[in-house]
Amino acid sequence: MAIIECRRLSFESEYWRDMRQPALIAELRISRLDRSSARLLQHYEALAERILPPPGTQPRPEIALDHPVLQRIAVTALDILAAAGMPVMAGAQAVRIAAGAPGGATDWLLALPAARPGPKALPFALNWSLQLLEGIAQRRRIDIDKNREALAQRIGALKQQAPVGVNTLAFLRAAHDLRIPWRHLAQNVYQLGWGRKARWLDSSFTDETSNISSNLARDKGACLAVLRETGLPVPRHHPARTLDEALACARAIGYPVVLKPLALDGGQGVFVGLRTPEAVHKVFAEVQALSRVILVEQHIEGNDYRLQVHKGEVFWVVQRRPAYVIGDGRHSVQDLIERTNAARKTPAPADQPGERAPLPILVGSETADWLAGQGLGMASIPVVGRRVRLRGAANVSSGGTLEPVLEQAHPDNLALAATAARLLRLDLAGVDLLMPDIRRSWREGGAAICEVNAQPQLSAGLHRPVLQRLVSGDGRIPVLGVIGGSRFGALHRRLLERATAANLRLAVATEAGAWVAGEPAMHLPGALERAALGLLSDPDVDALVLAYTRSSALSESWPVDELDLLILLDGADGPSDAALRSACDRARGLCMLGDQANWTARLRALAIQHDRLDEAACLRQALAALGLDQR
Repeated sequence: MAIIECRRLSFESEYWRDMRQPALIAELRISRLDRSSARLLQHYEALAERILPPPGTQPRPEIALDHPVLQRIAVTALDILAAAGMPVMAGAQAVRIAAGAPGGATDWLLALPAARPGPKALPFALNWSLQLLEGIAQRRRIDIDKNREALAQRIGALKQQAPVGVNTLAFLRAAHDLRIPWRHLAQNVYQLGWGRKARWLDSSFTDETSNISSNLARDKGACLAVLRETGLPVPRHHPARTLDEALACARAIGYPVVLKPLALDGGQGVFVGLRTPEAVHKVFAEVQALSRVILVEQHIEGNDYRLQVHKGEVFWVVQRRPAYVIGDGRHSVQDLIERTNAARKTPAPADQPGERAPLPILVGSETADWLAGQGLGMASIPVVGRRVRLRGAANVSSGGTLEPVLEQAHPDNLALAATAARLLRLDLAGVDLLMPDIRRSWREGGAAICEVNAQPQLSAGLHRPVLQRLVSGDGRIPVLGVIGGSRFGALHRRLLERATAANLRLAVATEAGAWVAGEPAMHLPGALERAALGLLSDPDVDALVLAYTRSSALSESWPVDELDLLILLDGADGPSDAALRSACDRARGLCMLGDQANWTARLRALAIQHDRLDEAACLRQALAALGLDQR
């Protein structure tokens, strides 16, 4: 018999037990362990560590499962999922469901975190972990290099199914830490929060970002033209499609110039400080490979600053420096680059939010020219303390660095960035300023807005404060759970009366249908769980009641991870112990209407504390849970 056998896989789109994101549920049968099992698991752990890619920026959640085989399987699967860019914040859970299988085996349910149904990453990560363990148990020869290469290829393919961009995963991580509920909607769009408090995000695009504004900002030439019309300082620029046009534009503007793709974000293909026609000719093909239309722009001397703006307020400013090394009088430029990159493989933790560990320095086609302009080459040995510039543009992706300078920024410069974002009708924007010194007003020292990004890449640590600006509190609306049907109609009427009087739109989902403010929500399906998800996505819903009028329909999964209050009306014989425990565990408050012997016996057997209330007291608790007690 195999040491572990996967008997069934299912995707749970709701909150299973106390998992805080959707999950893949695997039913596993594990053979009885013997004295050799410990050595087998040690061998498995050592091999997995050698085959798996190094850990990325996403931390692995702490997990502690009750079975050593499940613990190692889950850790390996989570590492694969994290390497593929999947959100794994919820960790893993395991529940023993049966014993007494043949040969002393035990059956378990293992839950692994998921973002949405469909991606092959989840079953692949689990199956790979199981197959490695089985291969060791069967004493098969395992080629480490071959397995490492094959796994890396599969992980690369699985990344296509992961949330797109660094921003998206960082926002989901921040939401998890802030206990803001989130779920995948479609494409790269995620909902954070419920009902009236919910927001939609696609990377750093929000549900308030205008499509017109984002398209305008992406077209750098059009964006600068609009800003120039409003009187803001921008560099002179012209579009070009051919080398001859680019050279003519450069002559008209005057050297030095900048070449950049017309509509490409992330600093790709940007070459600054081009002082001769030969320099333009040298980089033109590289830029043209990224964009059919090229922007030829006036080069502005000064420092490069990124100002992050939200709703008219600048909340973060960094100075961006191009990649450089510092001479020590002993090592060549080439050696200094290699030593710097080696040090950056294990970056020190950031001192404050918004700081970002620098990426490796990438030597590009322009590096030799920048070195030559400083009288150096790759083999040159700079004197002690000399700063050697290696790239033109201050791109973090090519090894540039960031320094937070918000506290030093002059108010006029903050107002300039906020004005640019406001004139472009952008709620969240990254404004790039070129100026001598952020501490001095642009009205005195001069400045130029060289770019406005409608989907800005946020530095590490900024996603949490940005999310706190976007979402009210924890993004949750009040949710009341009810089990039992015979008395629910009367309770619903009383709650609806108070909600209507308070101008609060109360939604209700049952197995029979869904209602908003007393009117049927005909667009929603009959199933309670699916209807609830629709109501939680409705921005007109202020509070929600989930009523399992047929208690036998209750399962271990709910559309929400938390209930403000759970009311037990009747139907004590319906739910299983596991379903009842799952319902009670997610409730902040629990009350039973009246003296019901069956409910009392079941709750006592499960050691669940509860309040026994009369009808008036139960109504008061329900009103308080929905925020109606003070209205």
